[in-house]
Amino acid sequence: MCKIFAMTNISRLNQVQLNKVVDKVYSTMTSERDGFGYLYSTKTGFVGKKYCATKDYNVNYKNFGPWAERLLESKENEVLGSSKDKPQGGLIIHGRTSTNVVNLINTHPLINKDYALIHNGV
Repeated sequence: MCKIFAMTNISRLNQVQLNKVVDKVYSTMTSERDGFGYLYSTKTGFVGKKYCATKDYNVNYKNFGPWAERLLESKENEVLGSSKDKPQGGLIIHGRTSTNVVNLINTHPLINKDYALIHNGV
């Protein structure tokens, strides 16, 4: 079963505090072996990462820039946005145990233009 975590307002957190929240939530989701992802908003767009293998969290990957309409395709991991801007709005985190194909397209958060979504189930 997948695990979901959300915060509706992260505007009072600085980047160090936000990273600590993501790290702590990640530590509760390591049993979700088929994916891990998080996303938060800034004034210029979304910032986040997602991984097909939960164990790959904390690996550094190239930054692909803000407001990408779609995460660039790769085999295992994606990085979106720049953490240079102050966090604002919400934070969503998802740990995944797959009920279908293990790939980035099915790894959360799912992004469509200005919207992001996490859910539990197919």
